[in-house]
Amino acid sequence: MTVPLVVRNEQALDHKWLRVNLEGPIGNPHGIGAIVELKAGGVTQRRTMMPTRSYLAYCEPVITLGLGDVATIENLTVTWPDGSEQPAPPPAVNQTFSFTQQASSFASVAFLA
Repeated sequence: MTVPLVVRNEQALDHKWLRVNLEGPIGNPHGIGAIVELKAGGVTQRRTMMPTRSYLAYCEPVITLGLGDVATIENLTVTWPDGSEQPAPPPAVNQTFSFTQQASSFASVAFLA
């Protein structure tokens, strides 16, 4: 019998980061399929909210973006699965930023049906 093993990465590199917690509508509360785009230090990063990686695997529904030594975020935008694009005021680094989807128009909701 094998014993379960938990490995935790505890490095003290002092690099900056941002975690983005998406809050989507009823039926998609984690915003699965949304694309987060962050610009910082002249570099653009894009991540898609997809909490699965492989068969029977699941990750927490939060997007983590590494910023290295960059201390200021220039731009943060979320493109939701219905195609709507929503900018956010640039948050401070080293925090979890919760971002709620604005109400969709009837036309975009009807298109998804």
